[in-house]
Amino acid sequence: MIIRIQSREGTKRIDVLPSETCRTLWMKIAEEFGLNVNHSNWSVCRDRNSTVLFPCTKKPLSSAGLRHGDMVFIALPEQRAMDTSSSSTDAEAGSVQGVKEDEVDVLLSKESGRIERERDAQLCRHGPQGKCVHCLPVDPFDEEYLKSRDPPIKYLSFHSYLRKQQSGVDKGKYAFLESVSSTGKMRTNKSGDTWQELPSTITLKRQEYRHVDNIMFEDPGLVDRFIDYWRHGGKQRLGFLYGRYEVHRDVPLGIKAVVAAIYEPPQDTTASSIVLLEDEQAEIVNEVASHLGLHRIGWIFTDLEALPGQQGKVMFKRHGDTYFLTAEECIMAADFQLQHPNACRHVASGIFGSKFVTVVITGNSDEQISFEGYQVTNQAMTLVQENYLVPTIDAPELGYIRESDEGQYVPDVIYKEKEAYKVARPLPVEYLIVDMPAAFPQDPRPMFQCGVGKPFPVENRTDIGQLQNFDEFAQYLSHQPKDHFVSTITDFHLILYLSTAPSVDVIRPYVKELCEAICNHDDPVIYQWNERDAWKTVECLVEQFSMTGRGPPIITPPPQLQAWSCHRCTYMNRGNETICQICDSPRQG
Repeated sequence: MIIRIQSREGTKRIDVLPSETCRTLWMKIAEEFGLNVNHSNWSVCRDRNSTVLFPCTKKPLSSAGLRHGDMVFIALPEQRAMDTSSSSTDAEAGSVQGVKEDEVDVLLSKESGRIERERDAQLCRHGPQGKCVHCLPVDPFDEEYLKSRDPPIKYLSFHSYLRKQQSGVDKGKYAFLESVSSTGKMRTNKSGDTWQELPSTITLKRQEYRHVDNIMFEDPGLVDRFIDYWRHGGKQRLGFLYGRYEVHRDVPLGIKAVVAAIYEPPQDTTASSIVLLEDEQAEIVNEVASHLGLHRIGWIFTDLEALPGQQGKVMFKRHGDTYFLTAEECIMAADFQLQHPNACRHVASGIFGSKFVTVVITGNSDEQISFEGYQVTNQAMTLVQENYLVPTIDAPELGYIRESDEGQYVPDVIYKEKEAYKVARPLPVEYLIVDMPAAFPQDPRPMFQCGVGKPFPVENRTDIGQLQNFDEFAQYLSHQPKDHFVSTITDFHLILYLSTAPSVDVIRPYVKELCEAICNHDDPVIYQWNERDAWKTVECLVEQFSMTGRGPPIITPPPQLQAWSCHRCTYMNRGNETICQICDSPRQG
């Protein structure tokens, strides 16, 4: 028979025989949920209130009154998964049970989130120091407050969602976050029976919260430089966003993704397609970004098509009557989100959802270039993780749930449309998307100033004639004012060049020091770095190039000769030796 087990991690099913003992059920529960069967900090109960304990004895299950389909409950220690009133030490460290959360999550977990309201002159009948139902603070998830904002806030922030889960009479005692995990593949029952546990039907729901509430580009020039690729070559482009997460005060307990740089990986592009290529420098890019206090927080791509005969206008292609993201883009976004999970101390697995964002550069209803921000839902991440979701051939706005085969059982995935449920074959991918605004600050203060005049070339643009080489490097430096070194050197693409180019490898050991100074906005240290002997050597090479037109020689190391074995004494000699170092026999062959 099947017994259902409910805990803060969700509900699972365990197959047992009526003749098995109560202790056997305890052991199976412990194995399924990763608990210590001999530990006294948890128990099994017959009711949600933990008042009727289920015995851990050698008596048969039939004596305990369990029947097929019954549910029991796991009672865990007072420290609950959804309890944010943990010790101040754990909260400050952002870590419960070893989970290291992002700094922004630690900051928001310490805030009450309640929204103060001023005294209403018409409705409030009390003095200036009093409070009533019309002016009491409201919760960050209060629907009326969110609707009253201009524009209205249609998604809860993730931390507001957590507070909502913890509200109510039970204070979130039985609330849990359903973590993304592999739950859909066929699993043989551990008892050895031929019966197999199959996942139940998945019902898609519109996600009411989002992990990121706003995308902020530090400088308009950042994306303008990215779009230049399309302007010069007429081909689409993809890049990775590097930045950080900060508190977003325009949304209760909100988070914004602040973009400081865009890295463009190797790719093959056309006017209608992008194919990513293997990137040998990916680790170096991530390392340089970490020294700058940044990490990969999203991806961005263009979908632009100029309107014929209309200067500066682009086609309006993505809207409610077509699509916002294609199924293929949703799958790719979900895959990126799975690669960048969100650390969360409210689930046993330590991860829940993702803060990784998607930005599309396309045309708007005014036929001007616009920036649209998205994430896919946690359910979409699960569908992609389980390899359930595939794109359709002829309808970009529709996905398709795979059919079951011999290698994988695929459960039915259903969604609701006009008060009726439909099987997701096909599936409108709008069910899998949450949107967010992408904007620019009114007073830009970017980390990277990118010099004066023509900026340093962006990496991996050789197909449109933009090269990163010593020639371009020398020309860039020669056009920069000598007294504006901070502006000259604070360019993400230039720093990557200094970290990878063989022609300036003399400066490479000191790039980390430069990055840390830029991260700390420490201009005096940057100017001191300018006085290093290694940088003076680079400047001498640039000056020599300006006079002679020849850059530094790129020395190619000689090939490593293979060691050889002496035919007489079998000693292994070095590859460049012609006579055996032991018996003086000449090398043969």
